[in-house]
Amino acid sequence: MQTEVKIGAIIAAGITLTVAGGWYLRNQPQQAQNDTTSNTPLRVSNTTTIESLDSTHYSTLAAASAIGNLFDGLYGHNGKGALIADVSNGSPQVSADKKTYTFTLRHYRWTNGSPVTADDFVYAWQRLADPATESRNASRIDILANGEQVRMGTMPLSALGVRALSKYKLQVKLSTPQPYLAETLSSAPFMPINRAYAKAQGRKYGQDAHHILTNGPFKITNWSGASDTSWNLVKNNVYYFRRNLQLNKVRFTVNADATTAAAKFKANQLDFTAIDAQTVPQYLGNRKLHRVTTTTGAYLYFNTATGPTKNVHLRQAIATSFDKHLFATGKLENGAKELNGIIPAGLATSPSGVDFRKAADSQAQYNTVHALSEWHKAQRALGKNALTLTLNIASNTEAELAATYLKGQIEHNLPGVKIQIKKTSLEQRVALENAGKFEIVFSTWTPPDVDPYNLLSFGQTDSRTNVSGYSDAHYDHLLSEISKLGNEPKRRWQKEIDAEKYLLNKDIPMTGVYQGGLAYLLTDRVESFPVLPNGIVNYEYVRLH
Repeated sequence: MQTEVKIGAIIAAGITLTVAGGWYLRNQPQQAQNDTTSNTPLRVSNTTTIESLDSTHYSTLAAASAIGNLFDGLYGHNGKGALIADVSNGSPQVSADKKTYTFTLRHYRWTNGSPVTADDFVYAWQRLADPATESRNASRIDILANGEQVRMGTMPLSALGVRALSKYKLQVKLSTPQPYLAETLSSAPFMPINRAYAKAQGRKYGQDAHHILTNGPFKITNWSGASDTSWNLVKNNVYYFRRNLQLNKVRFTVNADATTAAAKFKANQLDFTAIDAQTVPQYLGNRKLHRVTTTTGAYLYFNTATGPTKNVHLRQAIATSFDKHLFATGKLENGAKELNGIIPAGLATSPSGVDFRKAADSQAQYNTVHALSEWHKAQRALGKNALTLTLNIASNTEAELAATYLKGQIEHNLPGVKIQIKKTSLEQRVALENAGKFEIVFSTWTPPDVDPYNLLSFGQTDSRTNVSGYSDAHYDHLLSEISKLGNEPKRRWQKEIDAEKYLLNKDIPMTGVYQGGLAYLLTDRVESFPVLPNGIVNYEYVRLH
C-alpha cells in the first residue's frame, strides 16, 4: 500500500515497468515550484534517534529513512511510490540467462564534488558482504554470485559478483535470476559508498554529519551522532535531479513521547509527527489526522535452541492464544491490522496479481481450543503444569502496549503460563538475541523490498536475521529452491507460499502479531506528502502550498 495526502503535479516522468520485467526510466524533471514556503523548514518529529548512517551497518527504520533521503542507489521511488532509475540510466544490458547485468551510470556527484563511480558500488557491496562488518543485512548480498560464500568467509571479497568495468560501467553477476532485482537495488543496503572517503574516516564513517558523504537529494547537518536528538536535512545543491526538489530544509527533532509531540504540533511547532495508539482517539474526526497500513510486521520470536520454548507444542500454544484482530483494530487504531503469517499484506503480488497474504491464506490464527490443546501437550512433554516465560521487548510505547496485551491474553487462555516482561534498550535486546539469551522476543521488521524471500529467510539456518536459532534441512532446501527459480515466477511464488506454510505449521519458530500502521498529524501547509509502503516519507517529493 502506498499513500499520499495529495499527489503533487510535478512527478518525474517514467516508463511503465512490471516488477519482474523492465525498468523505469527517470528523466530530468521540470523545475519544482519554489515559493517562499519552501524556504521555511519543514518541521518533523522523529520518535527515535539515528544510530548510524553507514548503509552497511544500520538496523532501525529511523536510520533507513535517513539513508533513503540522503542517498540514491541504482534505483529508487518517485512520489507515487513507483520504481524509477536513479544512478543507473535505466537501460542495463542483460545476458540471455538474466544473471549478468551491465549498468551505465549517470554522472552523479558526492557532496564534496567528487564523482559517484562504479567502484563506489563495488566497495559498498563488498563492505556489506565482509564478515568483519557484521552487518545484520549481510544475507541480502546472497543475490550476487558467490554472495553467501563471501559473507560466510569461505571466499575472498574479490570473488563477489560485482565489478567496475570502467568509471561509469558496473557489472553485476547474480547467483540466480532475480525477479525483484530493481526493488532490491533500491534499498538502503545497496547504496553506494565513496571508497576513498570511507576508508579515510575509518570507524567514524557514518557516525556524525562530519564523517559522511551523500549523493541523494539532501545532505545532513547539525547531527553529532547516535545520541543527538535534532538534525537537519538540507537541499543538496549538487544533486543530479536537484531541479525536482522544492524543500530547502527539513528540521528533525526527537520526541519519544507522542503526547509531547502532539502538543507541539497543536502549538504550531511541528508540521508532521507520528502519534501512538494512546493519542489517536484525541484526533478522530480531525482532518489533520491520517492513518495508513504499512508493510512493517510485528512478530514473536521463540528461542528454538534452548529452554522451554524448544518445545514445539508450547510455541504452537502461545502463537494461537491471542486475538490479533482485537489488538490491531481495538488497541492500536493507527491503521494496523492482524498478521496471520510472516509476509504482510500489500507487499508482494503473484504473476497474476494476487496478494501474497490472500494467496497463502491465514497461518497461526487465534484459536483458543487449539492453543489449549497444544498447551496440554507441552505440559506433558515438559513435565510441568505451570511455567514462567520472559518476553523481551525494546523500551517504546508500542512494544510496551503489545507486551501488556500479549501477557493478558496468553495468561488467560493458557492457564499455568505466566509472562514476565523484560524491557531493555533496543541495542541490549538485540545483543541478547545474538547471544541466544532469551525465551520470547517481540520485534518489528520493515521489509527493505518486496521480495517475500527476504522475510522467509528469518528461518534460514545461516541467516543473521534468524533470531530464533532455528535450523531445518527441509526448510533450507525450500529456500534454496526458491532462490533458483528467478526465471520461473509462478513456481517461485508457489514455493514461497509452501515455505511459509511449512515454517508456521510444522515448527513455528516465530509468529506474526500484527501488520503495522502509521497514524500521523500533518499541517495544512503541506500539499503532497508521499509515504512509501514501509512507512518512510520520501521528502524529495514533498510539496508545499
